[in-house]
Amino acid sequence: LYLAPMARFTDVVFRQLCKEQGADVMVTEFVQADAIIRGDDRLWETVDFTEAQRPMGIQIFGSNPASMGQAARLLTDRMQPDFIDINFGCPAERVICMDAGSSMLRNLPKLAKVTAAVVQAVPETPVTVKIRTGWDERSIVAKEVGHIAESEGAQVLTIHGRTKEQGYGGETIWRVIAEVAALLSIPVIGN
Repeated sequence: LYLAPMARFTDVVFRQLCKEQGADVMVTEFVQADAIIRGDDRLWETVDFTEAQRPMGIQIFGSNPASMGQAARLLTDRMQPDFIDINFGCPAERVICMDAGSSMLRNLPKLAKVTAAVVQAVPETPVTVKIRTGWDERSIVAKEVGHIAESEGAQVLTIHGRTKEQGYGGETIWRVIAEVAALLSIPVIGN
């Protein structure tokens, strides 16, 4: 139904193959907000898509609210995606060390500011949020983040059913996804 993006895999050709096999919604692999603002031309290739791939979202990551909003505006003006997706779920150390991705699950006030900045920067374009259930099993924050995302104007919440510490292994916590979906009025997608 919804193609989950993966860095270095989800290029325009891969997405086309997935669309041909029945994927409904597409999302680009993520791009760093600050790099878009700096004008890194290679990143425009990363977010390139065809009309046949719509509905199409562009996923961004970063930790500075102003930069995230500015990048969302630049991407929306140039690419006209169907939505902007904020990545608060990536567990990779190269992203975590920038205080981005799932690192933001440890700073919910900042996560709220980033979400609000992106929503305000592109009022004509839906904004979605991708998270994990929490940083580790002692800090499951999906419910709190769900409320924040919804109250700041996000229109969809996607939850990867593992913590940052689990990475891509271990058991998916479907129960948490169901509990968050029951609490919110916006759609919740389980990943």
